[in-house]
Amino acid sequence: MNDRSASGGLLPGIVAWVLAAALLTPVASRADGLDGWFEGDLVPWLTAQLSGHPRFMGEPVRVAVFSGNEEDPTPDLLSAGLVGALESELSRRPDVRLVRLPAGPEWDDQRLPTRLPCLPAEEAYIVAVESSGAVGSMAVVKVRILDTHERQWVPGAAREWRGRLSGEQQRRLVQTGTRDDLRGHRDLPYVPGQEDLLAARAAHALGCALLAHPADGLMLWPDGDGDGNEEAGRIARLVPRYLARSGVVRVASAPSEANMLLAVDFQPLEGDMRQVWIALSPAGSDPELPSVRTSFYASVPLDAGSRRGPFRDPPVADDGLALELLPDDCAWEGCGDGGALEVRAPGSLHLELIAVTREGSVVRLYPS
Repeated sequence: MNDRSASGGLLPGIVAWVLAAALLTPVASRADGLDGWFEGDLVPWLTAQLSGHPRFMGEPVRVAVFSGNEEDPTPDLLSAGLVGALESELSRRPDVRLVRLPAGPEWDDQRLPTRLPCLPAEEAYIVAVESSGAVGSMAVVKVRILDTHERQWVPGAAREWRGRLSGEQQRRLVQTGTRDDLRGHRDLPYVPGQEDLLAARAAHALGCALLAHPADGLMLWPDGDGDGNEEAGRIARLVPRYLARSGVVRVASAPSEANMLLAVDFQPLEGDMRQVWIALSPAGSDPELPSVRTSFYASVPLDAGSRRGPFRDPPVADDGLALELLPDDCAWEGCGDGGALEVRAPGSLHLELIAVTREGSVVRLYPS
């Protein structure tokens, strides 16, 4: 009797362990069609994971396109479509806690003050979708689950499909969109005409940082004009206005009234890339006043003969290809008086530029 009782007590635990292990077993599917795999394999597996596995039950989950170990700011349309379809399927399940990223502040809302949404991301897990492949070749679609607290992939929680895509699916695989909420990342820098968007994102980040270090009576003044740069000066003037809209600070009417200063700095990186730093710091030596900063990436092209301010593009020809000679900057060894050539080819899938130097050697200019 004791043996049977002991067996009866262990069996449910063994069954539960076997079930959990089965749910976390990765599977590579070679189904003929991606749609059939999505409906017949991926959705049933994922809903069983999120609603039945002890690790995921009741936990907030988000779905996103990934590239490697990071969210993709320029996702291909095939992966983005799969994310939307998964969100639609999971939203119908009352036993799955699906969440989405919080929206930023509505800066154009005329109500004052604007409340800053500063709560951290709610998700405990992210269902990551990643597609790869080339036109006419076998494609791979991977779905994994990321533990956001441990920043690690959940072992075994993965599904994979390999096969040939339809013509429409291939077209969507090579086309990309943009994640506006990830604008300012290195792979998706701010571009000409988006100074206001950069300033709004910076104000949101700085405002939340100020709320985490509360101080009364903050009077802010833009420090300088962005080193004489028109666009940097515009950012320096917009950020305080956004912050004032949120009620976090007040804009001083003169430098002498300010106890906080705002500075904008552009750090040059490779090519056109710049890192934009926006910092708030005490105007004096008061230790009670906060010092906070944030940064984003922006594309800062070079002008012919001089360095441009940020967010100004060279003119683009009707065919989308722009070639511009920069005589004051010799970009490759041995180019002599030839200068440097700036190339822009929006929408081109592949582009290479080859040059022949005076000594007869061949140099690849792009990609460098």
